[in-house]
Amino acid sequence: MTNEIEHSLYNWLFNYNTYTKQWNAFHRDDKEAYFGNGLECKSKISSKTIDTLLYMLIKTNGKPEEFDSLVDE
Repeated sequence: MTNEIEHSLYNWLFNYNTYTKQWNAFHRDDKEAYFGNGLECKSKISSKTIDTLLYMLIKTNGKPEEFDSLVDE
């Protein structure tokens, strides 16, 4: 189980925004987009708790295209 969790979090970065009081996670490939060079950050997810972000990443094995499937649970 530990290896599965570590693998699903690989290449994901986390940032806390003190102004919005939100945690954000985004894939490492999207770091330039996240930090504002004008591109849309396609992998960004946000939540008030980091636990929610960890849950989403672990449950989907770190695949952003599967985030919508969590809504049906």
